Amino acid sequence: MRASECLAVAIDTSTGELSLPPRLVSGVEAVRVLAWAAVRCARGEFFADLDSAADVPLSPTGSVPTDRAWLGGAAPSRAEMEAQYRRTLSAVPGVGSVASLRVEELPRRERRVSAVLVTAFDDEPAAQVVVGG
Repeated sequence: MRASECLAVAIDTSTGELSLPPRLVSGVEAVRVLAWAAVRCARGEFFADLDSAADVPLSPTGSVPTDRAWLGGAAPSRAEMEAQYRRTLSAVPGVGSVASLRVEELPRRERRVSAVLVTAFDDEPAAQVVVGG
């Protein structure tokens, strides 16, 4: 994948605010935004509609079987959570590897995740991207 093919809408990842005026970013900055979104979308256990497959709940529901749920169970171990975050971050376009990953459990079944990713573009040297959420 070329860096120019990895696109995302610019977001301030420290606040979650859309950059104004809206613009597209590519390459390393797109990896940062896409990885931040991947972490933010799976930090907690509660979603708007747990019976909607689009919301991908952590645990199985009436309409989402165990194999489609993000973690497949209600109380995953820390190792299972870290493995799933690692798989999720590895699947972000432009990510070559996850150099480090830290998952902290917070009150109310929320998670704080921080990671250092290494990009993998055909036309740019590898760079480190730090994400947290």
